[in-house]
Amino acid sequence: MKRSTVKQLSPLDAAFLGLDNSTMTGNITSILVLDPAAVDEPFDLAHLLEFLGGRIGRVRAFRQRLVEVPLGLDRPYWVDDDRFDLRYHVRESALPRPGGMAQLLELAGRLHERPLDMTHPLWEAYLVTGLEGGRVAIINKTHHVVIDGVSGMEVLTALIDLQPTPPAPPASDDFEPAPAPSGVSLLARSAVGMLRRPEQAWTVVSGLAKWAPAVLPFDALKPRNPLAPKKTGSAAGGDALPVRPPTTSFNAQISRRRRVGVADLPLADVRAVKNAFGTSVNDVVMAVTAGALRHWLLHDGGILSAPLVAMVPVAVQAERSDQGNFVTAMFTTLPTHLDDPVARLKRSSGFSRSAKKKKGAVPPDVLTSAMEFAPPVIFGRAARAVFETGLFRAMRPFNLVISNVPGGSEQAYVAGAKLEAIYPVSVLTDGLGLNVTLLGYRGNLHVGITTDPDLVPDPQGIADQMAQELRTLLDAAEQLPHA
Repeated sequence: MKRSTVKQLSPLDAAFLGLDNSTMTGNITSILVLDPAAVDEPFDLAHLLEFLGGRIGRVRAFRQRLVEVPLGLDRPYWVDDDRFDLRYHVRESALPRPGGMAQLLELAGRLHERPLDMTHPLWEAYLVTGLEGGRVAIINKTHHVVIDGVSGMEVLTALIDLQPTPPAPPASDDFEPAPAPSGVSLLARSAVGMLRRPEQAWTVVSGLAKWAPAVLPFDALKPRNPLAPKKTGSAAGGDALPVRPPTTSFNAQISRRRRVGVADLPLADVRAVKNAFGTSVNDVVMAVTAGALRHWLLHDGGILSAPLVAMVPVAVQAERSDQGNFVTAMFTTLPTHLDDPVARLKRSSGFSRSAKKKKGAVPPDVLTSAMEFAPPVIFGRAARAVFETGLFRAMRPFNLVISNVPGGSEQAYVAGAKLEAIYPVSVLTDGLGLNVTLLGYRGNLHVGITTDPDLVPDPQGIADQMAQELRTLLDAAEQLPHA
């Protein structure tokens, strides 16, 4: 009998399980748009199944499921799925010909909103045919406990080739599922982890004590001398987070429904703006996003007297390659209250420089220690209660999440078909009804806007406005004297 090999969820991965309830899922979806013109045979479900059958062994998690520790005393473990069936995970859908991008995005939103079955490996892939121009798409949906923005690219790399003719698959797949450990064995493993909890508590307290003064606007809470001159310009809070983020219509209770908008931002244009104004690529992304959201808020009647606050996930190198998701968070202002596009760019750049100087990211050991300190039976229920009772929505620590995921610069192929674009679709939580994720590929930043349509009915309008904001900044850059 094959020896049992199990891997425990990282603390952050375990926390992502708390996202799943009646209105939220931890699904991360990618929309891969493909041109199969050079493929010698029909690019149908049989073709995709044959291709994935030869590649599935490269990603072990795609044939593993989760098992809970008895009584919820520790984080779940990955074990091999002894009932794995590739056909359960790979499915087919067709658009009425000729299907356009709007129809594809509508389908992607509907698939993204459906929860995954926790008794199976946590992924699904849908082959979508009927797109105009003879193109096809693959909508790949994976739970966040399996894949984050960085490890997600590693998973895609296992399924993507850099030449149109994929290498021959192995002669046979000798996958033999290892037996799952017993409940007693899992409890024994948990006992070892409990011994570290006093150490983790100290890490949380000491880490937060060092981090909070660096980014939180404690100066704004201090009594001010009424005779002292008022601060103006960038000194007037431009480099500090607001005491409390403003309220917008998308910071409300969400439903199960999801809608998607996409856009392409040419990297050459982003870099031209960056070089002209002496900023960074991320500064340009923040300014473009701020401009698009300002445009939407003006039409929606949102508050524009203060900047929004965005949480930006930051990938951190784990000590071991098997530790799973390992990220921290940076909080940044989005200057939606400023009318001038160049002023928004300069304010975004000033805040990012200040945050980096102050080391404004939450220390990653604080996050992991906090999640390890409480057993899942407590932490998981507490996390769900924070969202289900509306407590997170009431606290409103930030307005939205913005992720910028690095990708590849070379032409890629999937099962022999040319990969034209990859659009990301991400997670919404209660109180955060809008998410912005960008993924770089072949000279473009592919933008994916995920919304709850009950709160933000037209994410495509925001995506289109991001492209317009970049063109506006590019025009301003070209008018500079040194341009």
